[in-house]
Amino acid sequence: MAIAARGDAVPVIYADVVFAVNLLMDGVIIIATTLIIKRRVRPMRTFLGAVFGAAYAMLLFTPQLSFLTTWVGKALASLLMVVIAIPFRSLLELTRNVVVLYCVTFVLAGAVLALHFAAPGMSLAQGTVISGGRIAFQTSVSGLAVVAAIPIAMWLLHVAIGRARRIRHQSQSLVSVTASLGENQVEFVGLLDTGNQLHDPLSGLPVCLLDASVFERLVPDSMGILFQKGVDLLAAIPNLAHEPGMPKLHLVPFRGAGGAQKVTIAIRPDQLWVTHDGADRVLARPCLLALHMDPLSVDARFEAILHTEILTGDDRHDRNTSTQKSEYETSNSVTTAMDSRPIQN
Repeated sequence: MAIAARGDAVPVIYADVVFAVNLLMDGVIIIATTLIIKRRVRPMRTFLGAVFGAAYAMLLFTPQLSFLTTWVGKALASLLMVVIAIPFRSLLELTRNVVVLYCVTFVLAGAVLALHFAAPGMSLAQGTVISGGRIAFQTSVSGLAVVAAIPIAMWLLHVAIGRARRIRHQSQSLVSVTASLGENQVEFVGLLDTGNQLHDPLSGLPVCLLDASVFERLVPDSMGILFQKGVDLLAAIPNLAHEPGMPKLHLVPFRGAGGAQKVTIAIRPDQLWVTHDGADRVLARPCLLALHMDPLSVDARFEAILHTEILTGDDRHDRNTSTQKSEYETSNSVTTAMDSRPIQN
């Protein structure tokens, strides 16, 4: 870092400040790189890599070694810094690490420049020195603020990349679903979630969670009216069970947000068709659709969390339905249908 001098005086450059700033920035870049490639690295390796990068920056004070600051020299220095800081198992992995390091460097450099020139009174003509193809900032409060903002820029980069990865992963697991129950049919977007291990405790059928807005359109009108009135469906079950055309209702316990144990209503659709990436529709295996009162997706990208067994199947339900369909329906009606009639003594 340079301190502006009056008149024609030569700017003073503090070697210890240059080393410290580069040590900090190189350390941040290495840490950001390891976060992106999801590689755990010992702190000592990170420190040694940052020390090497900071030592390379000290070539600014040795004109005799200026040939090391050429494009070839910089590429070799970056390669050595990655080799020191991040372990690798193959040449391809090393190349990937170097590419990620350069991407992180470009992003953080852009963030630093943007933060620097965002300071009041700063422009390209003020607070900046260009020498030997390098950009240096004059020492000031705003310059120190830029250095302090580097960890913030790294955190924002990590959050943005993590969100992009989650969206990409979810997009690969989103499917179009068509469910039918009696005369009602609804279409919605579901998320195939391997983390959904919910089963009906009596029948063992896999359970899919469904947004209330979709559940309301699928069930008979007599139940849909209760949605509109805000009636507690669990309390209204004794009355609903006697409504004409009402499907069998199931009580399914599940663990909600925060680990709270809850109970919800579920129904078994007549048919459930799944379409993924425009491919042919696939008839899903028997399952239950459980009511979830809160939205399942904050950004409304999907309306249901599907159990993967509706497509992959399970040994408990992998049977020949053409020969045992009547037996299956009889068993299901006895074990999973909820009887609302009081027990007679």
